[in-house]
Amino acid sequence: MRRTIAIITIALMGAVGTLAFAVSYDSIRLFAERSGTVQSGWAFAIPPLVDLPILMASAKWLERSVHGEKARMAQAVLIIAALASLAFNIAQAPHHLGAWAVALVPPAALMATVEMAFEELRRAAVRANRVPIGRQDTPKPEAKPTPTPKRPTRRS
Repeated sequence: MRRTIAIITIALMGAVGTLAFAVSYDSIRLFAERSGTVQSGWAFAIPPLVDLPILMASAKWLERSVHGEKARMAQAVLIIAALASLAFNIAQAPHHLGAWAVALVPPAALMATVEMAFEELRRAAVRANRVPIGRQDTPKPEAKPTPTPKRPTRRS
């Protein structure tokens, strides 16, 4: 039963992530084309430059957290990329609250899907390594007692 639930969850996350990326991709591409800041024909490259750092930063954060290390740079990249994706999707939407709310759905769904997937990977890695998440110290070998030197005895 657990395996079935895991398969369904993976399929749903894949579907939601794919749809969210596709819709976000299209919004960001259209914004890049209409803004005039990208040379003709290069607007297709902007969405991956905005949304893929979310995956990249999440993967780095996963790798660091499994080993008990901090991932400040990955966290900063994740926040900046997520905010950029939200901003570009909103900028493409018509200027009213309902449209902005709809424009928030794809990047929010993409970020939620990525974070849920990486949380499961983090848990699997921890289970496989039997290391608690966030462990900052590594076990130190027990110190061996230092033998005290014996004093020479006097022979008479």
